[in-house]
Amino acid sequence: MEKKKKNDIILICVLAAAAVILFICLRVVRPHMSGLNSGLTAEITVDNEVVFSENTDSLKLPFTYEVIAKDGGGNTFVIDKDEKGVIGMSCTYADCPDKVCVDTGRVTLPDDPIVCLPHKTVARLYRTSE
Repeated sequence: MEKKKKNDIILICVLAAAAVILFICLRVVRPHMSGLNSGLTAEITVDNEVVFSENTDSLKLPFTYEVIAKDGGGNTFVIDKDEKGVIGMSCTYADCPDKVCVDTGRVTLPDDPIVCLPHKTVARLYRTSE
């Protein structure tokens, strides 16, 4: 019985280590790989209607886009490049009560959304070519 507990602990440790390594690869290493930012499109939708969609290679960065939602509220999104050349998007202003979209911070991974539920607004970067 004691050998079974020891094997369970070893298995849990191996799975935890694998999870940490996977997290590091997806969140830290992957965004900084060369070529990750080429072929990205920035897209902003309001109430499931695309209001902005542009390839980031054609934008003069930093690029600011202001959204007026159907409820009259607004969000400001900024697409920029950091000192390492990684393209990202962030919501710098929102007049919604909870500010979850602003608190999301800067997203750099494709298909990582910034969501403002009160204004039914979603902003994301996605890959257009490999």
